[in-house]
Amino acid sequence: SPVAPPPAATPEVILLHTSDLEGSLIEAPCGGKSSGGLLPRVAAARAKVAGSGGPEPVLLDAGDALFPSAVVSQLTAEAAPAKALVAALKTARYDALAVGDATLAASKSLLATVLGAARDAELPMIASNLACPAEDAPAGCAVGAAGSTANQALFERGGVKIGVLNVLPQSLGDEVTPGVLAGAEFAAPAEVTQTRVKALRSEGADLVVLVSNLDEPSTAPRLTLELVQGLAEDGRPDVVIT
Repeated sequence: SPVAPPPAATPEVILLHTSDLEGSLIEAPCGGKSSGGLLPRVAAARAKVAGSGGPEPVLLDAGDALFPSAVVSQLTAEAAPAKALVAALKTARYDALAVGDATLAASKSLLATVLGAARDAELPMIASNLACPAEDAPAGCAVGAAGSTANQALFERGGVKIGVLNVLPQSLGDEVTPGVLAGAEFAAPAEVTQTRVKALRSEGADLVVLVSNLDEPSTAPRLTLELVQGLAEDGRPDVVIT
């Protein structure tokens, strides 16, 4: 009798992520020691994966990579360091960046410059539930100018199609520096997550990653857990980063 072929091996996906880089490439020494800056740490992580025979990892940033804080990005952030960080993230082979509140609070001209650099580098910046008016957009809406941010990312790694989403608080327009996001709308995170998870799966995604910027340190991970637990099964992501 014919022998059934062995089952196909399940593809392995390795996910690396950073968070709250806040515009810093080089970590300040502490007590005469330093764990190194962004690039050497990412290189070390990649080398460890390669040494174990693992596949090319997926590399994501979970938010606020470019600027120190929502307030500081309004007052002191400059384009040159942020553009240098975009270049470093591209060199490190990041697959996508989640947009956080500090990025959205930067001035319109600064965002246009930095996001233009990200667009030129083909580095997706994701804000899945941000919607801006077509005219008279507030400064924070420069994040959506000329397609410089996306509602989602979808790419392939080792034969696996991976979708990425990022949701921010629906109240963020009222919480960031007054006037910066006035007029922008943030759709309900749960509704957006459920809709876009289904959409990504219909587009062939084998694995859907949700980055949640819903929580502050005092609430983490409660708000994100509540969101995910309230989703219908077919609208739940496979991996959640918060």
